[in-house]
Amino acid sequence: EDASSTVKRVFDDLEHQIEEREAAEAAGEPTIAGYSTGILPLDRRVGGLVPTDLTILTGLEKDGKSSLGAQMCASVARRPRRMHAGDPACRACSPKAPCERHAWRWFGSLIFQGEGDRETPLARLAGARARVDLAKLRTGGISRAEFDRLQSAASDIGAYPLKVDDEHTQ
Repeated sequence: EDASSTVKRVFDDLEHQIEEREAAEAAGEPTIAGYSTGILPLDRRVGGLVPTDLTILTGLEKDGKSSLGAQMCASVARRPRRMHAGDPACRACSPKAPCERHAWRWFGSLIFQGEGDRETPLARLAGARARVDLAKLRTGGISRAEFDRLQSAASDIGAYPLKVDDEHTQ
């Protein structure tokens, strides 16, 4: 790609970001540069998750890194995003106006699970979404209403474009 194409693409992306920020302000939503983590105070502090950045969570054992990371991934995966320039191979798309077919896309998320199994982060997500303490599930102290909420949350999360990679688990 030559320099003028790169500059044009950067300015088109910037214009798109300004338009999205204005639309968010008009709708009373938080204005952030990236995708929402699903945690408003964190979004305000870091500006959301930026697609060109690699986000790494660090902390001590049992600090909630896995739960936080899974929540952030699910927040990105559950909302469709507008494509910046549509599909370059599509004749109906233009840089400022993608066609109907390419205007919205689901962006998936990937969770690297360094320890444990692939079900753990998904169970945590379902528990958090359903507001059910998973310890109650393990001990058999879960009510029918809590089970129904957990089942509904798990079904919703199962529909997200979300993948857990646990192949590197030792």
